[in-house]
Amino acid sequence: TFRRIRPGASFGFYTGQEKSEQADILFASIQTLTNHLQSFTPTEFDYIVVDEFHHAHAPTYRKVIDYFDPKFLLGLTATPERTDGGNLLALCGQNLVYRCDLAAGMEENLLCPIRYYGVPDVVDYSNIPWRSTRFDPDELTTALATVKRAENAVEQYRKRAGSRTVAFCCTTAHADFMTEQFNQHGIKAVAVHSGPQSANRTRALERLGQGEIQVICCVDMFNEGVDLPQIDTVMMLRPTESRIIWLQQLGRGLRKAEGKEHLTVVDYIGNHRIFRLKLETLVLELLRGKGSSDSELRKVLKGFQFDEVELPEGCEVTYELEAVEILRSLLPSCLVFWSSLRASFWMS
Repeated sequence: TFRRIRPGASFGFYTGQEKSEQADILFASIQTLTNHLQSFTPTEFDYIVVDEFHHAHAPTYRKVIDYFDPKFLLGLTATPERTDGGNLLALCGQNLVYRCDLAAGMEENLLCPIRYYGVPDVVDYSNIPWRSTRFDPDELTTALATVKRAENAVEQYRKRAGSRTVAFCCTTAHADFMTEQFNQHGIKAVAVHSGPQSANRTRALERLGQGEIQVICCVDMFNEGVDLPQIDTVMMLRPTESRIIWLQQLGRGLRKAEGKEHLTVVDYIGNHRIFRLKLETLVLELLRGKGSSDSELRKVLKGFQFDEVELPEGCEVTYELEAVEILRSLLPSCLVFWSSLRASFWMS
């Protein structure tokens, strides 16, 4: 991309393996740059581009951003909404130069449309301990890595999936378990994660693209920094406590590719408040102008049921009836709220 724009420029890398300091355009890893800031003057660069800018408030990113004083700083992110209260725009002088949600990307033919299926989860999440901002990983793995749930996932795969699937799992143990289950059912799968039993990520993607395997079960290996245009199906086999991560995982398969008409998304809906985030994010990304209050989400959910929601061309959103009931329970009506409040008052 940069060579096409600046064909006469020199290019270099500043990483753990290579350190070029004289190039016109320098590509650097944030970790290496953080450790070698004194090799550069604060005004060394006229133009700095920071990818994955939603990390900008992290200590390593802030150290780099605060050190340099470029004429122009450009931050790029597909997920500008932060969950920790950090104000990204404040780092760029409140200057938002361009924004494109999923609906706009699809309308401009930059992203492929989605066929989204919200399916009910067989897991009772009320029994899984919640630790600060997430489920207890060990307890969550125990609940998700069951034959009953795996068989349901296999059924959903056979009913919905295309030929190249990425299945997002909660832990390495869960990914290994799901890989074993898919293979036992005649569906060729490998696990990609940070553990010793992981398949090589690059080779796994090559095999998936060549049709040698059908499913990659992964744990946070494809959340960001990688494009997977050959993927035609994403399975959310784990709850996602973060809207950003859920959107990143969805986005792994949105790149257009030859012969790819749409992305299929199989998303499990469970009985915990975090699953409300999935519906809310879907509405904000696909239905611009729609709000995210409980009452507005109830209306949209009803619209999805009766095919009364106008979506970007080629998109479909389908919730199984039991999944609809689960989401309704997470979106209490005003009547239910006031009845509950009144009951609490008279009992006190």
